[in-house]
Amino acid sequence: MIESELVEKAAELAGVSRTLCRHVFDELKATILAELATGGTVRLCGMGEFKLKLYPPRTNRHPQSGAVLEVPAKVVPAFAPSKVWKAALNGGDLAKRLIEAKRKRERPQPAA
Repeated sequence: MIESELVEKAAELAGVSRTLCRHVFDELKATILAELATGGTVRLCGMGEFKLKLYPPRTNRHPQSGAVLEVPAKVVPAFAPSKVWKAALNGGDLAKRLIEAKRKRERPQPAA
């Protein structure tokens, strides 16, 4: 499902216009981003938590030349799902069905 489909479905379920739902969705995204930009977290009860992950600076090596590279520190947004969401997804046979679907998509490797 893509964003426009999500907005359409939410508007249908809430009984409001797609335009209003799109506006609310955009404002929700902007509010979450603004809170994360100040270093805060956003907890949505029963859904999960948006937070920041800090990756400290480090040195790395270029695989071909072996040159030492300085990788700067960075901050990335992360989402941690709640126990409710984890239980909902792991309670049934969803994992088994996803693994089977992945196996069907994989192509066999040619014999060497």
